[in-house]
Amino acid sequence: MIKLKCVIKLAKQIMTKMQTNKAISKPTILQCPVCNCMDSSFAFDINQYTIHQCSDCDCKYVINPPSKKELESYYNREQWFNGGEPGGYRDYDDQTVESLKMIEEIFAQIDSGRHLSVLDLGCGYGSHLQLAADRGWQCFGVEPSDHARAIAQHRLEGKALIVKTVNELIPHCFDLILMLDVIEHVSNPEELLYPLFNIGRSEEHTSELQSHSDLVCRLLLEK
Repeated sequence: MIKLKCVIKLAKQIMTKMQTNKAISKPTILQCPVCNCMDSSFAFDINQYTIHQCSDCDCKYVINPPSKKELESYYNREQWFNGGEPGGYRDYDDQTVESLKMIEEIFAQIDSGRHLSVLDLGCGYGSHLQLAADRGWQCFGVEPSDHARAIAQHRLEGKALIVKTVNELIPHCFDLILMLDVIEHVSNPEELLYPLFNIGRSEEHTSELQSHSDLVCRLLLEK
Protein backbone atom coordinates (compact mmCIF):
# COMPACT_ATOMS: atom_id res chain seq x y z
CA MET A 1 0.00 0.00 0.00
CA ILE A 2 2.86 2.36 0.88
CA LYS A 3 4.60 1.61 -2.43
CA LEU A 4 1.36 2.23 -4.32
CA LYS A 5 0.94 5.62 -2.65
CA CYS A 6 4.53 6.53 -3.55
CA VAL A 7 3.93 5.53 -7.16
CA ILE A 8 0.75 7.63 -7.32
CA LYS A 9 2.54 10.60 -5.75
CA LEU A 10 5.42 10.27 -8.21
CA ALA A 11 3.01 10.01 -11.14
CA LYS A 12 1.25 13.21 -10.04
CA GLN A 13 4.60 15.00 -9.78
CA ILE A 14 5.55 13.89 -13.28
CA MET A 15 2.18 14.97 -14.71
CA THR A 16 2.49 18.38 -13.02
CA LYS A 17 5.98 18.84 -14.46
CA MET A 18 4.81 17.82 -17.92
CA GLN A 19 1.92 20.28 -17.78
CA THR A 20 4.26 23.04 -16.61
CA ASN A 21 6.74 22.32 -19.40
CA LYS A 22 3.91 22.31 -21.90
CA ALA A 23 2.80 25.74 -20.71
CA ILE A 24 6.36 27.01 -20.93
CA SER A 25 6.89 25.76 -24.46
CA LYS A 26 3.71 27.31 -25.87
CA PRO A 27 4.77 30.54 -27.62
CA THR A 28 2.47 33.48 -28.21
CA ILE A 29 5.09 35.85 -29.64
CA LEU A 30 6.77 34.47 -32.75
CA GLN A 31 8.81 37.52 -33.73
CA CYS A 32 11.12 39.95 -32.00
CA PRO A 33 9.10 42.86 -30.55
CA VAL A 34 11.91 45.29 -31.44
CA CYS A 35 13.04 44.44 -34.98
CA ASN A 36 10.29 41.95 -36.01
CA CYS A 37 12.85 39.29 -36.92
CA MET A 38 11.28 35.81 -37.02
CA ASP A 39 14.53 34.01 -36.19
CA SER A 40 15.38 33.48 -32.53
CA SER A 41 16.93 30.91 -30.24
CA PHE A 42 16.15 29.66 -26.76
CA ALA A 43 17.94 31.62 -24.02
CA PHE A 44 16.53 30.44 -20.68
CA ASP A 45 13.39 29.79 -18.63
CA ILE A 46 12.19 31.79 -15.63
CA ASN A 47 9.36 30.15 -13.72
CA GLN A 48 6.63 29.57 -16.33
CA TYR A 49 8.11 31.96 -18.89
CA THR A 50 10.49 31.21 -21.76
CA ILE A 51 13.01 33.77 -22.98
CA HIS A 52 14.34 33.77 -26.54
CA GLN A 53 17.17 35.83 -28.03
CA CYS A 54 16.69 37.50 -31.40
CA SER A 55 19.30 36.41 -33.94
CA ASP A 56 19.31 39.87 -35.54
CA CYS A 57 19.34 42.52 -32.77
CA ASP A 58 20.16 40.22 -29.79
CA CYS A 59 17.12 41.43 -27.86
CA LYS A 60 15.97 38.93 -25.25
CA TYR A 61 12.21 38.69 -24.95
CA VAL A 62 9.51 36.50 -23.43
CA ILE A 63 7.77 34.37 -26.05
CA ASN A 64 4.84 33.57 -23.76
CA PRO A 65 4.36 36.83 -21.84
CA PRO A 66 1.61 37.48 -19.29
CA SER A 67 -1.53 39.18 -20.54
CA LYS A 68 -2.03 42.94 -20.33
CA LYS A 69 -4.50 42.39 -17.52
CA GLU A 70 -1.99 40.30 -15.57
CA LEU A 71 0.76 42.89 -16.07
CA GLU A 72 -1.51 45.72 -14.99
CA SER A 73 -2.54 43.87 -11.85
CA TYR A 74 1.09 43.04 -11.07
CA TYR A 75 2.47 46.59 -11.36
CA ASN A 76 -0.50 48.23 -9.65
CA ARG A 77 0.64 46.78 -6.35
CA GLU A 78 2.70 48.75 -3.82
CA GLN A 79 4.65 45.57 -3.05
CA TRP A 80 6.44 45.73 -6.40
CA PHE A 81 7.80 49.20 -5.57
CA ASN A 82 8.61 48.65 -1.91
CA GLY A 83 8.29 44.95 -1.12
CA GLY A 84 11.68 43.61 -2.21
CA GLU A 85 10.15 41.17 -4.66
CA PRO A 86 12.33 39.52 -7.34
CA GLY A 87 12.64 42.01 -10.18
CA GLY A 88 11.05 44.75 -8.12
CA TYR A 89 12.29 47.29 -5.59
CA ARG A 90 13.02 47.08 -1.91
CA ASP A 91 12.59 50.86 -1.60
CA TYR A 92 11.81 52.64 -4.86
CA ASP A 93 12.90 56.13 -3.74
CA ASP A 94 16.14 54.88 -2.23
CA GLN A 95 17.08 52.66 -5.17
CA THR A 96 16.40 55.30 -7.84
CA VAL A 97 18.06 58.26 -6.14
CA GLU A 98 21.29 57.68 -8.09
CA SER A 99 19.52 58.53 -11.35
CA LEU A 100 18.68 62.05 -10.15
CA LYS A 101 22.25 63.32 -10.67
CA MET A 102 22.29 61.99 -14.23
CA ILE A 103 18.93 63.59 -15.00
CA GLU A 104 20.10 66.92 -13.56
CA GLU A 105 23.11 66.81 -15.89
CA ILE A 106 20.84 66.18 -18.88
CA PHE A 107 18.56 69.03 -17.86
CA ALA A 108 21.53 71.37 -17.49
CA GLN A 109 22.80 70.52 -20.98
CA ILE A 110 19.61 71.57 -22.74
CA ASP A 111 18.33 74.27 -20.40
CA SER A 112 18.45 77.42 -22.52
CA GLY A 113 16.64 79.67 -20.08
CA ARG A 114 13.38 79.49 -21.99
CA HIS A 115 10.38 77.46 -20.94
CA LEU A 116 11.06 73.87 -21.95
CA SER A 117 8.89 70.77 -21.66
CA VAL A 118 9.72 67.22 -20.68
CA LEU A 119 7.86 63.94 -21.00
CA ASP A 120 8.85 61.08 -18.71
CA LEU A 121 7.59 57.70 -19.92
CA GLY A 122 7.28 55.40 -16.94
CA CYS A 123 7.74 58.30 -14.51
CA GLY A 124 7.29 56.17 -11.39
CA TYR A 125 6.96 58.36 -8.30
CA GLY A 126 7.69 61.52 -10.33
CA SER A 127 11.20 62.24 -9.01
CA HIS A 128 12.58 63.30 -12.42
CA LEU A 129 9.57 65.45 -13.15
CA GLN A 130 10.00 67.19 -9.80
CA LEU A 131 13.50 68.25 -10.85
CA ALA A 132 12.09 69.67 -14.09
CA ALA A 133 9.25 71.40 -12.28
CA ASP A 134 11.79 73.08 -10.00
CA ARG A 135 13.32 74.58 -13.17
CA GLY A 136 9.97 75.93 -14.25
CA TRP A 137 9.53 73.47 -17.11
CA GLN A 138 6.24 72.10 -18.38
CA CYS A 139 6.04 68.54 -17.10
CA PHE A 140 4.24 65.54 -18.52
CA GLY A 141 4.38 61.96 -17.35
CA VAL A 142 3.01 58.56 -18.28
CA GLU A 143 2.78 55.94 -15.55
CA PRO A 144 0.63 52.80 -16.03
CA SER A 145 0.83 51.76 -12.38
CA ASP A 146 -2.13 53.13 -10.41
CA HIS A 147 -0.06 53.02 -7.22
CA ALA A 148 2.96 54.91 -8.60
CA ARG A 149 0.86 57.38 -10.58
CA ALA A 150 -1.15 58.38 -7.51
CA ILE A 151 2.06 59.09 -5.58
CA ALA A 152 3.56 61.09 -8.47
CA GLN A 153 0.42 63.18 -8.82
CA HIS A 154 0.37 63.86 -5.09
CA ARG A 155 4.04 64.87 -5.00
CA LEU A 156 3.85 67.17 -8.03
CA GLU A 157 0.69 68.86 -6.73
CA GLY A 158 -0.61 69.95 -10.11
CA LYS A 159 2.80 70.91 -11.53
CA ALA A 160 2.67 68.04 -14.02
CA LEU A 161 0.11 66.27 -16.18
CA ILE A 162 0.54 62.61 -15.30
CA VAL A 163 -1.64 60.09 -17.11
CA LYS A 164 -1.91 56.34 -17.42
CA THR A 165 -1.30 55.91 -21.18
CA VAL A 166 0.39 57.84 -23.98
CA ASN A 167 -2.97 58.25 -25.72
CA GLU A 168 -4.21 60.40 -22.83
CA LEU A 169 -1.53 63.06 -23.40
CA ILE A 170 -2.50 66.35 -25.00
CA PRO A 171 -0.93 67.20 -28.41
CA HIS A 172 2.41 68.78 -27.61
CA CYS A 173 5.97 69.18 -28.91
CA PHE A 174 8.33 67.94 -26.21
CA ASP A 175 11.86 69.26 -25.87
CA LEU A 176 12.97 66.19 -23.97
CA ILE A 177 11.63 62.66 -23.63
CA LEU A 178 12.90 60.42 -20.85
CA MET A 179 12.43 56.68 -20.59
CA LEU A 180 14.49 54.92 -17.93
CA ASP A 181 14.07 51.29 -16.89
CA VAL A 182 10.86 50.91 -18.87
CA ILE A 183 11.48 48.82 -21.99
CA GLU A 184 11.93 45.60 -20.02
CA HIS A 185 8.47 45.96 -18.49
CA VAL A 186 6.43 46.13 -21.70
CA SER A 187 5.63 43.20 -23.96
CA ASN A 188 5.19 45.36 -27.06
CA PRO A 189 7.41 48.50 -27.31
CA GLU A 190 5.58 49.66 -30.45
CA GLU A 191 2.31 50.09 -28.57
CA LEU A 192 4.09 52.37 -26.11
CA LEU A 193 6.21 54.43 -28.52
CA TYR A 194 4.34 54.88 -31.78
CA PRO A 195 1.51 57.06 -30.40
CA LEU A 196 4.19 59.65 -29.63
CA PHE A 197 4.58 60.37 -33.33
CA ASN A 198 0.98 61.59 -33.46
CA ILE A 199 1.30 63.65 -30.29
CA GLY A 200 4.68 65.33 -30.25
CA ARG A 201 6.61 65.03 -33.50
CA SER A 202 8.04 68.34 -34.73
CA GLU A 203 11.06 69.39 -36.78
CA GLU A 204 11.40 72.52 -34.64
CA HIS A 205 11.92 70.65 -31.41
CA THR A 206 14.57 68.25 -30.27
CA SER A 207 13.47 65.09 -28.51
CA GLU A 208 16.09 63.15 -26.60
CA LEU A 209 15.41 59.59 -25.50
CA GLN A 210 17.51 58.33 -22.61
CA SER A 211 17.35 54.61 -21.89
CA HIS A 212 19.46 51.73 -20.72
CA SER A 213 18.85 50.01 -24.05
CA ASP A 214 19.86 51.21 -27.51
CA LEU A 215 17.19 48.89 -28.86
CA VAL A 216 14.65 51.62 -28.21
CA CYS A 217 16.56 54.02 -30.43
CA ARG A 218 16.80 51.36 -33.09
CA LEU A 219 13.05 50.86 -32.98
CA LEU A 220 12.46 54.57 -33.49
CA LEU A 221 15.03 54.98 -36.25
CA GLU A 222 14.32 51.93 -38.38
CA LYS A 223 10.53 52.04 -38.50
